Amino acid sequence: MTEPTVGVGVVATRYSTSLERCVHAVKQQADEVVTIVDLDRNLSEARNAATEHLATDVYAFIDADAYPADGWVSELRKGYADGALAVGGPAHPPQATCLGAIPDGWEWLVGIGPFHDEVREVRNTYGCNYSIRADIFDRLGGFDESLGKGSPVPHGEETDLARRMYERFGERMQYRPEAIVYHDIDADQLTTRALLKRAFDQGYTKAMMGHDSDETEFVRERLLGARPFEVALLGSAGLGALKGWLHG
Repeated sequence: MTEPTVGVGVVATRYSTSLERCVHAVKQQADEVVTIVDLDRNLSEARNAATEHLATDVYAFIDADAYPADGWVSELRKGYADGALAVGGPAHPPQATCLGAIPDGWEWLVGIGPFHDEVREVRNTYGCNYSIRADIFDRLGGFDESLGKGSPVPHGEETDLARRMYERFGERMQYRPEAIVYHDIDADQLTTRALLKRAFDQGYTKAMMGHDSDETEFVRERLLGARPFEVALLGSAGLGALKGWLHG
């Protein structure tokens, strides 16, 4: 596929003061833009609803509290020209200093990352910087609406979709380091309580979705030389996983 048309779903399930900024920036790049603000839907439901209003070769997703760097859509198109089925990139904080409360390597807790220096295959990128060929998305049935923010299992919808794509088509997601979005981080997301809750929810999600060797390796690495707060985060994730295993 060369020079595919790209439609972007800008999705919010809660009020965001940055929505207008996001939509304005996306409109400068995308062929079509659909905005979904629905406080009664979970995030996966809202993203799926956005695709119903897009008639493009590629569906891309960005959250209302994020905005794209210049050239974001052009970088996504390069991935599809390479033959990729799904393409994404990193989510950067608008200001690096805003992550001061988060231990190194834990930025993913607030939707920052992943960071790689080269174009490569990855399991998945985060939902605020995620795209997939429309025909592939439709054949997979979209995001699993039992997963994601606002659902009983609060994370994992992007991982699940990418995993189903790999199982059915044998293709991983392509990561492009220059396909950048900036993701706002609020002060209330960086409190100790919020970070521990996020770690708990992540552990619960991983357990409900099944064993994942990537997370196991992460835990092993973090246990070596872990600082007290990292031990607390790992412990909270472990309690979440225990809850998931008991419910699963």
